Amino acid sequence: MSPFLILIFLVPSAIIFFLGRYIGNTQYVEVLKSYDDKKLYDKKGLSEYVRKLMYFTSIGTAVFCIVLLIAALVLKNSNAISIFLIVYGILTVNYMIRLRLSCKKFETGENNEKSR
Repeated sequence: MSPFLILIFLVPSAIIFFLGRYIGNTQYVEVLKSYDDKKLYDKKGLSEYVRKLMYFTSIGTAVFCIVLLIAALVLKNSNAISIFLIVYGILTVNYMIRLRLSCKKFETGENNEKSR
């Protein structure tokens, strides 16, 4: 596997980092897929949780990409690199599942406003 391809895996890490920073600073949690307008949320707590989750995920995947790059340069075994890519995929899926379930933790009730 080319080292350039491995460096491309750092791009999603940077996007996740800056998106987490944006959500943490603006508390714009409506962008999350699991956010429901019919329910009330603790927006401050939810945005802080999402920010930390995105920071840890982006830093973890960036470190993992650097380790993968070093392993690809040192090891010429394609099986080891395949295992690293599988672990990268597991990290990404873990992030998506935790982000998807995060809104349920911060529900405070139902929104009873009638739409006009």
